[in-house]
Amino acid sequence: MKNGQNTDIKHQKTYSELEHKNSKLEQKIDRLTSENQYLKDSYKKLQKMIFGAKSERFVEEPKEQLKLDLLPEVVEKQDVETKEITYTRKKKEDKKKPVRTALPSHLERKKEVIEPKNLPKSAKKIGENITEVLDYTPAKIYVRRIVRPKYVIKNPQKISEIDSDNVILTSDMPSDLPLFASNIGAGFLAHILVSKFIDHLPLYRQIQIAKRQNIILASSTVSGWVANASRLLVPLYDVLKKQVTQSSYIQVDESPIQVLTKDKPGSSHKGWMWVYHSPPNGLLFFDYQKGRDQAGVGKMLENFSGTLQTDGYSAYKQFEIKENMRLAACMAHARRKFFEAKEENPDVCNFVLSQIGELYDNEQDIREDDFSNEQILSIRKEKSAPIMKSLKPKLAFFVINDEK
Repeated sequence: MKNGQNTDIKHQKTYSELEHKNSKLEQKIDRLTSENQYLKDSYKKLQKMIFGAKSERFVEEPKEQLKLDLLPEVVEKQDVETKEITYTRKKKEDKKKPVRTALPSHLERKKEVIEPKNLPKSAKKIGENITEVLDYTPAKIYVRRIVRPKYVIKNPQKISEIDSDNVILTSDMPSDLPLFASNIGAGFLAHILVSKFIDHLPLYRQIQIAKRQNIILASSTVSGWVANASRLLVPLYDVLKKQVTQSSYIQVDESPIQVLTKDKPGSSHKGWMWVYHSPPNGLLFFDYQKGRDQAGVGKMLENFSGTLQTDGYSAYKQFEIKENMRLAACMAHARRKFFEAKEENPDVCNFVLSQIGELYDNEQDIREDDFSNEQILSIRKEKSAPIMKSLKPKLAFFVINDEK
């Protein structure tokens, strides 16, 4: 009996081990199947990115679409109802000739009178032909010469023989000079900054433009002007940051930029420019960070309270547990995922894309009319809220399946 019991125990142990191994193998098969499907989807996506159309345009197909069968099929003959339709073709209207807009009234008018040649003395003026032409005078760089006369007077505060008998008087330098111990005026400095940061005109091109007027500017000098002027703007930048971060609604995004490396001339590294935009007051500012980690945005928004709208980047997940802060996603980023997956699951994806299209139509209608904030909220509650409610089960379906 003992030998039989020992055999049964061994068999049970072996069976348990095999069951355990089988379970592990099934888990491994499931994991490899999922990885294989993921790689297939990634390969298709990569092919589409390289060879396919880049547009994310989606046109909803008609609900009753005819089926295209390539195999012969027996079709019952049906009576076809015919209707006679008449219509009148409208004649195409002639293209309107372009109308020349009036030149801006605030511009200075320089009057130029051209009299006819060989005009007799007996001629009598009966009117004028006036033609206005938009012209341009190149920017003029000039030298502002500041003269401060010096005067000598007797010292009225002389008390002892040690004090000087005379005192020299002269006025202080004007307070509108932006940079200390520099020969650059406020007007020219503002022009350089606007040309570089607003018109995207590099400094070396501005130096070439000045050279055409026989004005030689050293690259290091102009770069120093820009750097020192930027430091003067730091207090304004701090006020701008404060106004944006104290808003109740902020949008944040980050973009990579190539930055020249100081230690290795000619080489560069990848930096990140973060933009913070406040839709309620229309203000925004940029914040440069060397990396894309969560530390920079976390410090910038450590005292923020309100709605934060971002994409799905992991650096923003730190705000999910923060009190007095609500995360909002970007509909454009969500739409892109359904557009990419519409071939794998056309029924769900086409429905979601059509619903998002209706949301976009609602927003377009809002932008075209001058609505107040209260009216916009009312329209969104009436038209957009039901659409979002219909989307919720579809979005939950994808989230659940993605977690699996």
